[in-house]
Amino acid sequence: MSSFTERAYFLSEARPLIGIICFLAVPVFAILAYRAWSKTLRAQLSPWRNKAAVTSIVAVSADWFYVFLIYLLHFINDRWARSLFNDTAWNALFLLALAAALLAISLKGLARVQGVAAGLLMVAFCMSTIVE
Repeated sequence: MSSFTERAYFLSEARPLIGIICFLAVPVFAILAYRAWSKTLRAQLSPWRNKAAVTSIVAVSADWFYVFLIYLLHFINDRWARSLFNDTAWNALFLLALAAALLAISLKGLARVQGVAAGLLMVAFCMSTIVE
């Protein structure tokens, strides 16, 4: 096997694990970003930056929660999960996660890093579920 083929095989085998790690890390970073914003940054930021920060955190949390509910619903009734989770919904979730990562730039300091990380981890989760 060539080096490229070996790397492609490794990535295809590691993709589900990468997706799980990204999915589990999203709420951790979202909670940390919210705590840092609410304790220190809330009074320091201008109103438009506060609104953008809250929108970012709420967007990535809603994105994550929707995917969590779909996976939970998949175990209860697979037909319902398939009807609620189609390609259009998946594209919307991807774009929402990307917008959340961009809006998190309005935060400052460590909260910015955590907010952007939460958004980008959700994007990475979406990318890890693409089937070749």
